[in-house]
Amino acid sequence: MYQMKEFLHIKRCSTCQAYGHTANSKECKFTTPFCGCCGLRHNTRNCRNDELYCINFDESNRNRGTNYKIRHRAIDSHCPCYNKEVTAYKKQGTIFSMDNSIFENTQFPYNNATESSNEPLKILQINLARAKAATNQLQETASTIKPDVILVQEQYINNNGLPGIPQTWKTFSSSNQKAAILIPSPKLKSSLLATKVNMVALKLQTSSFPITIISAYSSPAQDVHTTLQEIQAIISSLPEEKIIIGAGLNGHNTLWGYRSNDNRGKDILDFILANNLNICWPVVSVNCRVTQIPDSLKYKIALIQFT
Repeated sequence: MYQMKEFLHIKRCSTCQAYGHTANSKECKFTTPFCGCCGLRHNTRNCRNDELYCINFDESNRNRGTNYKIRHRAIDSHCPCYNKEVTAYKKQGTIFSMDNSIFENTQFPYNNATESSNEPLKILQINLARAKAATNQLQETASTIKPDVILVQEQYINNNGLPGIPQTWKTFSSSNQKAAILIPSPKLKSSLLATKVNMVALKLQTSSFPITIISAYSSPAQDVHTTLQEIQAIISSLPEEKIIIGAGLNGHNTLWGYRSNDNRGKDILDFILANNLNICWPVVSVNCRVTQIPDSLKYKIALIQFT
């Protein structure tokens, strides 16, 4: 068993970097953005400054007489300002956690597979790296973890199907068959929303409200904007919908655990900021079972949106 990073829905404005509201809301009094990395007046995604500067702690030092250290990014998850927000948020009783790479929330919509179910919806995201052995073992892995929904990227395909997947499972794949959504429970209500080249979107009816699930994949050799545009079309068409996105986008960014950024990672971050997405990132590559499975069975980043 592996304990993963806890996910909390903390609101932070990408324009002024303040907490408690989001960009373009009436609470934000600024039109020109402050950088979340260096604190200067430019978009965070365009920052080329190596000097880190937390604008929130600088404001506190100036206005409240505090003596906080400011040499870190305002967007870092280890920023003390962020940790204060987390402490306050936890007191509300809404905690989104990850255990064994399963999304599980005490106030998440209940699984309505059975009328008497009081269990939160559990979602597993997994990249199978086109490995036959890993795909064959997915059923056994699922029987151990017992997810309600599985978001898969780079599955092994044989005769236009996923080997080792029970016929009772509902399967929905992208056109290129590099992303899929699997529903192990035959009683969970689901319907296909959209099938694109690089992604597939599904509508789930829970006991609380409908929710859209997206699985997507972008190859390192492919222009990531193609996949992002497909995801954007779904988000734009459902402005009031609660959406979960499991995506293997092959972009490097320090915000989801890499030591450096690349151009793909910067483009993905731009997409995240534009859509007010929240990042849930188990950065450590781990086996999802106690017994040995191929090293190619890795976990990737997930993008979560609750609006």
